[in-house]
Amino acid sequence: MKITKEYTYRLSIGYPYTSNDVKWNNDIFIKYPLYSFGSGVMAGLLGIGGGLILGPLLLELGLHPVVSTATSNFLVLFTSSSTSIQFILLGMMNLDYGIACTFASTIGSFIGTVLIQKLLQKTKRNSYLVFTLASVLGISTIFIPAHTLMQLVEQISEGKNIWVFNNPC
Repeated sequence: MKITKEYTYRLSIGYPYTSNDVKWNNDIFIKYPLYSFGSGVMAGLLGIGGGLILGPLLLELGLHPVVSTATSNFLVLFTSSSTSIQFILLGMMNLDYGIACTFASTIGSFIGTVLIQKLLQKTKRNSYLVFTLASVLGISTIFIPAHTLMQLVEQISEGKNIWVFNNPC
């Protein structure tokens, strides 16, 4: 209620909203928490970062692509950090590999961020973020089930029981 009152007040004084600002009406006020809850449940069930699901939903609600991408990456930071801590505490992570992956992903993230910023500054088109996100989701949609099917076929051919839960590591 406080957010909608503030939004209404800003409208009454002529606050200069941009086309990508969130317009807090009753519809959006209900959709945001529902989308967040749904993406959190799906991320937990699928074992992926919540930002991967929430990013496209935020775009659908009309959020600016840069804000949506930043929010998604911020959520993935918390998901991956908590998962890493769980694996460390359970003794299921080789710390040498963990440190090497952290170092490599940090450098890769920095390079990717610099490159995409230069591309956005040069072209002035935020659609590249949307297309990049869509490409990653599309590739994941193809390769993750394919990899899982290949593992199942291999386990079946070895005579293993595929209906039991195994250690993920």
